[in-house]
Amino acid sequence: MSSGSVARRYARALFDLSVDDRVTDDVSRDLDVLGDALASMPSEQVAPGALDAGLRERIGEVLAAKLGTTSLIGNCVRLLARRDRLAELPAIKDWFQRIRDQADGRVRIDVVTPSALTPTQLEKVVETFSRIAGRRVVASTRLDPTLLGGALVEMEGRVFDGSVRTTLRRLSDRMAGGAAAGPTQL
Repeated sequence: MSSGSVARRYARALFDLSVDDRVTDDVSRDLDVLGDALASMPSEQVAPGALDAGLRERIGEVLAAKLGTTSLIGNCVRLLARRDRLAELPAIKDWFQRIRDQADGRVRIDVVTPSALTPTQLEKVVETFSRIAGRRVVASTRLDPTLLGGALVEMEGRVFDGSVRTTLRRLSDRMAGGAAAGPTQL
């Protein structure tokens, strides 16, 4: 079974239990902290088989104690440690957020621009992508000074490239008689 499907199954179970226990916000917050912490570690340190069972158990118990030994996320961490799945926590965090967003009727977008957007510009991007997605949009922004202008927007794995570099490349291809690229969507 692929790592993604394992993480998705754990995230789905954790989400369903968190809804039942009315602790979705707490679980989401704890997953963010744990997932980010594990994502910052070299992957070979927590990869399956890297830690012996006794050490994994101790790590699971220490993390569970910090999170609350009877908490839902504490129990999940102990289970992941016991089953040698600690490396899955970053992916579980991501899948949990996707499942939660879907349940809440929202989608996340990542907007990359060469300089900071004004509130009005960001609002226009959010409105545009809300219409495209048919859901409420939560945007995060990131700067990439190597872009000449325009923006790149990623939504659910799709990239909408409205950068000046891509627009110029498409124009150059058309003028040179290359493959006719469609108009930029942004």
